[in-house]
Amino acid sequence: MADFSLYYPHLLKFEGGYASAAYAAKMGDSGGETYCGIARNYNLNWPGWKIIDAYKLSKGEPKYNSKINDKQLYDLCLKHSKVAYWDKMKLDKILNQSVAEMIGDYGFNSGIKTSVRAVQRIVHGFDAMITGVMSDSDIEAINKENPLVAFTELQNRRISMIENSTKINIKFKAGLIARAKSFTFKK
Repeated sequence: MADFSLYYPHLLKFEGGYASAAYAAKMGDSGGETYCGIARNYNLNWPGWKIIDAYKLSKGEPKYNSKINDKQLYDLCLKHSKVAYWDKMKLDKILNQSVAEMIGDYGFNSGIKTSVRAVQRIVHGFDAMITGVMSDSDIEAINKENPLVAFTELQNRRISMIENSTKINIKFKAGLIARAKSFTFKK
């Protein structure tokens, strides 16, 4: 079974540290102030903001992409990423770690529904009911699929989606493609 703790360090390479609201506005990122990939505008009630706000009051705004050395904050980031993304997609039930990580990162970066719809199209075809919500039958189907084929198809769909999207800021496309390509298949 797939293990979130193996994926989390890879996620942090791309969702690293702090980004101010001003930086987000400059980059056209609607998520606003962000820490370890957790966007304030979409996660207003996340308890980590209290720690970050206290840090800013006492030490000033953190530098871009820096991390705040606080164990409680790290734990809150890890828990949020697992519960809000990994668990919602039931990725602990996926047999192949590489496939689970590709689904998870796709969901973390492009939205859970986008990732799950891609999975559903791969395992059920275009005629199936595409809900964007991971079901037990979706999990069963992805686990029956050849894992290398599933991984490669997911990675290719993700890259194609990024390349063809008119909604993704052009400033982000090369980095997002590099991120998708950074995942490699392991049995």
